[in-house]
Amino acid sequence: MSKSFRAFGLAVSALALTQLPAAAQTKVTDQGISASEIVIGTHQDLSGPIKVWGVPVSNGMKMAVEEINAAGGIHGRKIKLILEDSGYDPKRAVLASQKMVERDKVFAMVGPMGSPTVLAAQDILFDAGVLQLFPLTAAEFTFKFDPAKPQERLKFNNLLPYVESTRAAVKYMIEGKNFKKPCIMYQDDEYGKNVLDGFTQQVSAMKLAPASVTSYKRGASDFSAQIAKMKSDGCDMVVLGTVIRETIKKFYLIERQLTPEDEELTPTMKLKRSFVNKRYAAEINAMYGERAVA
Repeated sequence: MSKSFRAFGLAVSALALTQLPAAAQTKVTDQGISASEIVIGTHQDLSGPIKVWGVPVSNGMKMAVEEINAAGGIHGRKIKLILEDSGYDPKRAVLASQKMVERDKVFAMVGPMGSPTVLAAQDILFDAGVLQLFPLTAAEFTFKFDPAKPQERLKFNNLLPYVESTRAAVKYMIEGKNFKKPCIMYQDDEYGKNVLDGFTQQVSAMKLAPASVTSYKRGASDFSAQIAKMKSDGCDMVVLGTVIRETIKKFYLIERQLTPEDEELTPTMKLKRSFVNKRYAAEINAMYGERAVA
């Protein structure tokens, strides 16, 4: 059995805690569980900007379910997985979650993808007493609890928070490379703002000031102004609070604008540029409708 689904079993067992007097106000659903079946749901990006992550995650979940069911299920109950495409769009995530809760009668939402999508949809789950387990986001809202909201006891996360991981990375890079002009470019949503918080906290703790802080709206494809600003501000380190396709294009633009000649690139940067050019050129050009990568 996969580690994720063993953890799923542990989280289900932990629900016994919600039966204690201190948690008497927490509503927990019993839908989706029968003598022969456990119904779980997930929403992934299968068609949007992070589909290169969402598709393999979905395939992995399907494989895990098949493996568990082939081995007899969980205490004799087979798992039924309901998969919906959010397209990394909060509105679609809300509609998908409503459908899975109300029509499919899921017992738990397992591994839903994306900070903005998970945030938009999670209250639908909590209001119905449906578990939210191990979302594919490490934003603070996925593990912090409001004591005034007992339904938030139904959320569980197993990832290192973005704020803490960003702080650790910034500290390591500045101490190891003696950078003096740290910069950040982030996606203007829950994910990017968590990365920004970590960056800002650590830079401040090290008695430095950001040389440049820029952002972009989710789904943007033109980052030339932001890259030009970072070049003008003299950045010697750039933290990217960005998702997959935007990160790949920014790697390319940063290298082209901050190190315009191949002769100025380190061997590692040359290797990375070669990999991006060969592996992702067609995909990036198709996504942006332009010849972004030669």
